[in-house]
Amino acid sequence: MASFLTSWKEIAQYLGKAVRTAQRWELDFGLPVRRPPSPSRQAVLAIPEEIDTWMRCRMKGSGGPAAEQLRQELAALRGEIATLRQRLDSLENRGTGEVS
Repeated sequence: MASFLTSWKEIAQYLGKAVRTAQRWELDFGLPVRRPPSPSRQAVLAIPEEIDTWMRCRMKGSGGPAAEQLRQELAALRGEIATLRQRLDSLENRGTGEVS
């Protein structure tokens, strides 16, 4: 018979993380947590074997083409931010009459 984790505290302890981290992992990374039908979203249920499988897949998936694409997009965004900061500095200097 499978054991179940029936609270965020149990899920977090199983992961070796804080409760808030486990909750964030559900939202951001798809941690397999089930929510029985109820008016409130407080009740949770997780199966340790599903969490183990999810962790193995997350560890394998830390590289590869998708990760490389994200790294490239991040580099491009950082370049855009630098350009925008320069333009902002230029506009601010123009408004104060400073020479850049």
